[in-house]
Amino acid sequence: IYILVLFLLGIAGNIIYIINDNYKNVVIDCFSFFKPMILLLYILSVKEKYHWDKINYLLVKISKNIIIILAAGAIVSMFKAGIMQDIEGNFSFFTEYCGTIGFWCITFLAILYENMNNKFLIYYFLTVFIILRTGSGLALLSAVIMFAMYLFIGKKKKFKWYYIFILVPIALYVSRDEISNYLLNQNAPRALLIRYSFITANKYFPFGSGFGTFGSRVAAEDYSQLYKLFGFNRIWGLSEGYHPYLLDNYYPQIIGQTGYLGCIAFVMLIISILKKIVLMTLNSWKKYGALYLIACWLIAGLGFNNTGSWGTITMGLVPVIAFSNSRK
Repeated sequence: IYILVLFLLGIAGNIIYIINDNYKNVVIDCFSFFKPMILLLYILSVKEKYHWDKINYLLVKISKNIIIILAAGAIVSMFKAGIMQDIEGNFSFFTEYCGTIGFWCITFLAILYENMNNKFLIYYFLTVFIILRTGSGLALLSAVIMFAMYLFIGKKKKFKWYYIFILVPIALYVSRDEISNYLLNQNAPRALLIRYSFITANKYFPFGSGFGTFGSRVAAEDYSQLYKLFGFNRIWGLSEGYHPYLLDNYYPQIIGQTGYLGCIAFVMLIISILKKIVLMTLNSWKKYGALYLIACWLIAGLGFNNTGSWGTITMGLVPVIAFSNSRK
């Protein structure tokens, strides 16, 4: 129901305001936006048909092997300039964006967490090493949260209130660049996208501006009329000729394209996933592994497009982890 509401709101914006009149691109944008949710719905629909424990076993093997491969690549990149590095020298394996590698590592780590054994810490510190080489602050923040979960939830150690004075400064320190660039610097591309998403929601109240008009890949590739209206063409990294930062967002898509009603539907969707999938799991390692995975997915939305391959697979893994001990 909540996914359907998001769809109807966006389509209503397209029909009423006609900012993007290329209906083929609107369809493409709809598919891109709903990919993670479509995969989630598919896995829910086949819940009783698959042996999730067997699938989970294969995922653990894949995760361990790829963490080892990435760690080896990160070591090689330290001694070979330009090998598996982005333009700033951060480890990016063979991808364009180093942050992508950081968050894939977090996904693998969540799979290992919910299958906890005595080798977990080895893979955890390998993952932290990889993330440090990528320079991704959001991924490093997610790794810090994982360690706190390992100590205070998985290991059943009692959390004492004064631990907050240790954990909060660490979290603020590792995410200092993201806080500065996303929240405090009002002229940074991500901050501008967030600010103008609310302006868009106000201007095209109550439905939003429609799919393919703000924050999405289609809006960037077609260079939406709204970007020209808001003067983005005069901003480096957001201009029509060079706009990589137009893709570094997720929540502005929801706010701008589906409006405030879409925001409410999205929040209700996440609450529904938590109540009906994650919190129904009896195994605490798997419950908190799935909870951690969706939390990281939500954190990533501050600076990444969650509708890409990583966001789609990670959302699909939430029920896979939750169901992995439900049938033998």
